[in-house]
Amino acid sequence: MATKRYRILATKRAELDGKRQSLVKEGHALNEAADRENRIKTPAEVARGEALLAELDEVKTQTEAVTAEMAAEDRLEAHERGTIAAEAPEPGRPPGFAAGAEFRSFGEFLQAVAAKASPVLASRLPNAEVLLRKLDVYQAAASGMSVGSPADGGYLVRTEWSSAMMERAREAAALLPLTRDIGIGADADSLEYPFIDETSRATGSRWGGVQVFWKTEAATVTAKAPKIGKGELRLEEVMGLAYATERLLRDATALQGILGSAFESEFAFTIDNAILRGDGVGKPLGFFTGAGGASHPAYVEVAKEGSQVAATVVPANVTKMYARMPPRLKPGAVWLIHSDVMSQLPLMAIGQQPVWLPPGNLTQAPNGLLLGKPVVEIEQAEALGTAGDILFVNLKEYVTITKAGEGLRSDSSMHVRFLYDEMAFRWVYRINGQPTWKASLTPFKGSSNLSPFVGLATRA
Repeated sequence: MATKRYRILATKRAELDGKRQSLVKEGHALNEAADRENRIKTPAEVARGEALLAELDEVKTQTEAVTAEMAAEDRLEAHERGTIAAEAPEPGRPPGFAAGAEFRSFGEFLQAVAAKASPVLASRLPNAEVLLRKLDVYQAAASGMSVGSPADGGYLVRTEWSSAMMERAREAAALLPLTRDIGIGADADSLEYPFIDETSRATGSRWGGVQVFWKTEAATVTAKAPKIGKGELRLEEVMGLAYATERLLRDATALQGILGSAFESEFAFTIDNAILRGDGVGKPLGFFTGAGGASHPAYVEVAKEGSQVAATVVPANVTKMYARMPPRLKPGAVWLIHSDVMSQLPLMAIGQQPVWLPPGNLTQAPNGLLLGKPVVEIEQAEALGTAGDILFVNLKEYVTITKAGEGLRSDSSMHVRFLYDEMAFRWVYRINGQPTWKASLTPFKGSSNLSPFVGLATRA
């Protein structure tokens, strides 16, 4: 039966997805280990990294092959639907519902939910009877999920679908994957964490007040203790809403492609934007601008050059920005830029030495290296010449919290747009974030404050 084959393929794809996530996690761990120790990778680490990439390429090839075969099984099932109802049912199994059968895709699941909520729509779907049987079995066998009001179509998305959707959204995001992510356990909805309240590296202020003395100064020793602050983050909800017409609901493939892809992309964009400039009210607190549009206290801004032309970025700008990043944080730092800033990078040189290296043999970074650090283009950056068009940041100093093991929560209703013959779908994701730094840092020597979040002032 096609159903059995499809389940085998689905299991194989799930195994491949798990292997891919494990390999990616190991690769990140290699990079983070070198970053923490402020060193280049060892030959063994480099070799393992190359092996991981080769394994990931093989996993991708196998996943594409399995996905193609699953699509073929979908087409085969479409031809078989007319004969399924004629099969003799097994004891305890509804007629017409193949043993172990499940939804072929997220789009088909949404079709079933819509058909359950709207008898009118169900009467117009040629496969509605099979879909509704599947939904009944799905509901009865639910594990790790809950069901809202069936009258409103309140069926939550299956765990693996919701997790996969959010995983793709995380991959599509530019900033979220770079943050320090902490999962919140099942019995909590917030994170309380201690931090060292350090705003100056002057003697007596480092680590918020820790000080040590040479033995000959023992007579002048004064008791010192670190100043410990306490931060708290509570999970907030980001919500997406979409309406699907009856015509769209008839096409499971289009439904999955439009709603799935659109929401993955939009969740990624919205969360990234909040990490950059969220006001912290029911959403993450941004490191660039926060409440009332004011700069975050930890954000450091470098002034433009005295004779600098408007809407430009020059070598002096980036070297001064680079200098404002704490030395211990430079290894994990990246440049975030508006796409128009890319037009400035090839023009940068100090003497005969280029400041920016393009992607290619010298670097594998997709947008090249600026002063040896990766360049990341983001839509959320400000326009060229405006503060926020180029940022030098280390986002491991920005913490995000999510609910461990929880993906997107999904609900639906036929009532919201009943007069328009449309089904409403809603997705909710729980997340929050904020910088771990409460203010910029005064260095031991000099007067230019340091920060993991550095930007360039407007050049009008």
